[in-house]
Amino acid sequence: MKCLNCQSTSQKILFSNCIDWEYNKGDQYNVFKCSDCGLIYLYPIPTIKELLSFYPSNYHGYKESSSKLTNFLINLNIKNRVRLYRKLIGKEGRVLEIGVADGSHFLLLKKYEDWDLWGIEFNNDIAERGRKKGLNIITGILEEYDFSNTKFDLIIINNLIEHVIDPVETLEKAKKILKSNGLVVGETPNTHSLDFYIFGKYWGGLHIPRHTFLFNQYNLKSLGNSVGFLVEINQKIDTNHWAGSLQNFFQSKRFLKTELKNGRTWYYPFLLLFFIPLNFFQKIFGLAGVIRFKMRKRN
Repeated sequence: MKCLNCQSTSQKILFSNCIDWEYNKGDQYNVFKCSDCGLIYLYPIPTIKELLSFYPSNYHGYKESSSKLTNFLINLNIKNRVRLYRKLIGKEGRVLEIGVADGSHFLLLKKYEDWDLWGIEFNNDIAERGRKKGLNIITGILEEYDFSNTKFDLIIINNLIEHVIDPVETLEKAKKILKSNGLVVGETPNTHSLDFYIFGKYWGGLHIPRHTFLFNQYNLKSLGNSVGFLVEINQKIDTNHWAGSLQNFFQSKRFLKTELKNGRTWYYPFLLLFFIPLNFFQKIFGLAGVIRFKMRKRN
């Protein structure tokens, strides 16, 4: 098999017989790594139908957290994102968010700016929740949906590119529906990170079997360039993968295993806070668990 990014046929099994520690979905999976560019991927890649079955109704992305601490950190993160988006496109513009879930993130974007907001979500039941809130959310898959002549100033793919079955096809479709000089922005787990090197198969960023492709700043930039984008990548402070890694490790030990609610343990919010200081140092040394990217369409 060829690497999606560099077309190399040289790869190795990085982790074998990996399971879903959070929702117990799917079977056991092998995780491969390209020997040349370092792209990490699940193999065989799930089908769209299989992927949909991996997201239960209690998936954490579909549920509002009951933790005040978690919600505070989420809102703080979104405010930072809004400042970035405003800097990129100003206070007016047409914005598409892919993988919008029930629109909770959408609602907060709407609260801060008067953009023409569109969303697309492949789970119809979840998308319907957002539509009931008055949000413009389409049920479908980006690669298959016909936007006709609609063009966007900004496309948001936060924590999305690692979930798709073909990142190249996703970026090509995004480029097609962008206006001249338009932007794709997003965040994704970073495999060149301290937390990944420490936790390995228990790393929260693996999120098996929902994460199909995982990147570092080098192969993601290469992939974006090959599609026709000018790519800028920065490190981001985000402690989710530390919290998720420790949770996965504890869940793998019978004497440490605890009940999960929406895929999260009771101590998860406290871990998010605990690892913030360490994340500052990770960012300084280029080893943060999450990377933020901007891809500008080449004209």
